[in-house]
Amino acid sequence: MTRLRPLFPLALAVALGTCSGAEPAGPGWLDVRLVSPAADDGGVLFVVRGAPIDSVRSSFPDLYTDEVGASEWRVIVLGNVSSTVVARLWVQDLDAVARYSATVEQIASGITFAQRATAPYSMVVERAKP
Repeated sequence: MTRLRPLFPLALAVALGTCSGAEPAGPGWLDVRLVSPAADDGGVLFVVRGAPIDSVRSSFPDLYTDEVGASEWRVIVLGNVSSTVVARLWVQDLDAVARYSATVEQIASGITFAQRATAPYSMVVERAKP
């Protein structure tokens, strides 16, 4: 019995950890952030895919969306979008964040409105910061 005594704290920690059971995060917002090499991007067209998306919103006043399917949306955001959160997605399961991806399809200069090559651009989908 005395040989088992040092294992008691470990066994208790394991038991408490498994009993507490992590609950699903539930619904909430995911941020879609543009990663840009430029400081003067004037608009972006991107596609976001993954698990179901209920709605899309943005702090930019010019937001245009097209729900292609329950799990795919095309989104246009106009304004100074360089390296910032361009949109938020309302989803039913925040634990599914890894299933979402966003791809830049078009990017425009904020000065000339000319299209830029999309290769140096990327997007990150992550849990929204409070």
